[in-house]
Amino acid sequence: TEFSNVLVLFLFNRTILRLLGEGGVVSYTVVGYVNTFILMMMSGTAQGIQPICSFYYGKGERKSYEKLLKMALGMAVLFGVCGWLAGHAGAKLIVSLFIQPDSELFLPSIEALNKYSWAFPMMGINVISAAFFTSIAKASRAFPISLGRGLVFPAASVVTLPALLGAHFVWYAGASGEALCLILTVVFMMGYLRSRSKEEN
Repeated sequence: TEFSNVLVLFLFNRTILRLLGEGGVVSYTVVGYVNTFILMMMSGTAQGIQPICSFYYGKGERKSYEKLLKMALGMAVLFGVCGWLAGHAGAKLIVSLFIQPDSELFLPSIEALNKYSWAFPMMGINVISAAFFTSIAKASRAFPISLGRGLVFPAASVVTLPALLGAHFVWYAGASGEALCLILTVVFMMGYLRSRSKEEN
């Protein structure tokens, strides 16, 4: 996970520097701080439920660990929506903490945060789901989600979106990566629910 974060950060920085110049890298720094803050709340929730879900899984108490999953997903969606609102309604205030309002980078950084914040509502669902599948010994589902959202999908998005749609679409790479991973997460979750129904029947 740590290696993926470093590689994706490197790809984003190099791509933004090439497309938007040094000013774009400054804007990405602001976006990165906000992204890390939101992600840490979701990761904390995921790490909090993981050992408890494993405990109930070992006891065979499915209702208990699925209840924790629902609670965690609810928290993740709440954090994600709050992050999206902060990236829109609170963007000026957040950016002003890092960049002076009279700077020529102020408005482009607000725009960057507006666009990137579309990733936040989806991010938590992917993070929580990967942790949940890990906790119930479903590594074949947890690993692709983690690798997808941590490396494959964001790397693919940051390369392809600007090439296909234009330089400023690089700010949607985060949302694109999370959306692609969300499709994978939904497929795996539906498979889990189908297998659970078969076991109950």
